[in-house]
Amino acid sequence: MDPNTIKESIRTVKAFRMMLLGDRYRPGYHFAMPEGFGLPGDPNGAFYANGRYHLMYLYENCTSTTGAFNWGHISSHNLVHWRHHPDALIPSDGDNGAFSGGAFVDDDGTAYLSYSSLATDMETMAGGGVGIARSSDRHYEQWEKFDTLAIQSTANGITEVVGKNGERVYAGELRPKQHLEKRRRVLYANRKFVRARRLR
Repeated sequence: MDPNTIKESIRTVKAFRMMLLGDRYRPGYHFAMPEGFGLPGDPNGAFYANGRYHLMYLYENCTSTTGAFNWGHISSHNLVHWRHHPDALIPSDGDNGAFSGGAFVDDDGTAYLSYSSLATDMETMAGGGVGIARSSDRHYEQWEKFDTLAIQSTANGITEVVGKNGERVYAGELRPKQHLEKRRRVLYANRKFVRARRLR
């Protein structure tokens, strides 16, 4: 891409961001995302480390040709004043962006994000599943996605995973009509596909 086009895109996005931040009706106490189309904008991957609260938020990248979803990243020492960081999760080779997920920090201070990796092929579900990324720098600005997904999606909705004792466990999601009407989902898992147990 032409360097001048890149510079102009950055300038345009920054100007739009400043316009949104200057909106007199914009919340001053609660965080509101400054970029994207505002869809869906839900918070994800919150954790506390090194004296700061970190919050990731999902947004649709309006500069992307595919409309991919990114995880923006902010942090605060008091939950009122927020510092913006580079995006934690962006589309990369083999996926089409990230959807909702969570976070935790281990004993050595390494932070991990678990996220729904969006498939690039809806027929085979390639690139879709549960992904993991980690960061160990002090401000958690450099995130590295694991090379392979923790759980790979399948076209039929059934996924084989390894249980804590090494046994094979099959998991899948079932959405019968009565659950759809109540906007609930039920996850069932078993070892032999003979009898399923409901996971809570």
